[in-house]
Amino acid sequence: MNTVGTPLLWGGFAVVVAIMLAIDLLLQGVVGHMA
Repeated sequence: MNTVGTPLLWGGFAVVVAIMLAIDLLLQGVVGHMA
């Protein structure tokens, strides 16, 4: 591991995190609206 990381790896990681955050916010919004 002499490299910090490939742009592709960071890009994929960012996409996964963004999707997880979006789903979390969406679920919280739905639950908050229904409550």
